[in-house]
Amino acid sequence: MDRADLTAASLINPNVPSIARVYDYVLGGALNFQCDREAAREVLRILPGYRDFALANRAFLHRGVRAMLDLGIRQFLDLGSGLPTVAPVHEVAHRLDPECRVVYVDNDPIAVAHSVLIVGDDRRLGVVESDMGDVGRVLSAPDARRVLDLSRPVGVLMVGVLHFKFDSDDVVRIMNAYHRRMAAGSMLLASHASGDALGPDVTAQAEKGFADYGIRVLARTREEFEALLGPWQLTDDGVVETRKWRAESLAELNRSTSLGYAMMAAHGG
Repeated sequence: MDRADLTAASLINPNVPSIARVYDYVLGGALNFQCDREAAREVLRILPGYRDFALANRAFLHRGVRAMLDLGIRQFLDLGSGLPTVAPVHEVAHRLDPECRVVYVDNDPIAVAHSVLIVGDDRRLGVVESDMGDVGRVLSAPDARRVLDLSRPVGVLMVGVLHFKFDSDDVVRIMNAYHRRMAAGSMLLASHASGDALGPDVTAQAEKGFADYGIRVLARTREEFEALLGPWQLTDDGVVETRKWRAESLAELNRSTSLGYAMMAAHGG
C-alpha cells in the first residue's frame, strides 16, 4: 500500500469497536480501546471459550510458520491478517531468518491502518487492503509485487479467517486461485471455527452473539472444513483440533477445547 495515500490515524476511531482490535484484546495485546474491551467482554460472556479459540489459533500460527521455515520457505502471504500484533508472522519468521518477507492482507481499513503503522518503512514487509477472495487484486498490489517472488515457494496463511466466508463453493474457488498462482513447494496453513464440541444449539447462540456485533461467522464441521481444500494436498498431520496440531507442550494438549480445527497442506506441483 502506498503510505502517502493513507492517513492511518483518520481511520482509527476509538469509539467504535473493531473485530481486529477485539481479537487483539482477547489475545492480550495493547492495540485496543475501551469500546473494544467492552465488546470483547460481552462476546466472552456469550462464548467463554473464545479466548481459548484465539490463543489456540495464534499458537497454531506460530507453529505453522516455524514448520514452513523448516521446509525452506522464506516468504509468507498472511490473508485476513487482522492486526500484526502479539508476535506477528514477521517477528516469528525473523527470529530464524531476518531476510524473510511477509505481506499482510486484510479488507478491514482499521486493521490495515494499524498494520501500516506497525510495518512502517520495513522493505521486507508489505500491507494490502483487499478481500482475500480477490486473488488478482491481492497479488497485483504494489506491496505484494515488491515483497513476494511468486516464482519461489510461498507460505499461504489462512488462519482464523475462513469462517467469515459463508459460500463454500467460493472458498474452494479461492483455494484453486491461490494454488494456480503459487510455485511448487508452496504450503497452505489454515484453521477454522467449529461448533462440533458445542452442539447445534450453543453454536447457533454463539453465531447470533457475534452477529449482534456485526460479525457474521459460520462454524463448520471438521468434514466441511476439509472439503474446502480444493487442489491443496493435506499433510500427514490431517485435520485436528487447533490446539493439538503439532502441540509442543502438555499445556497446549490439556487446554480446554479450542473450538476449531487446523491443517497444513502442500502445493504438490
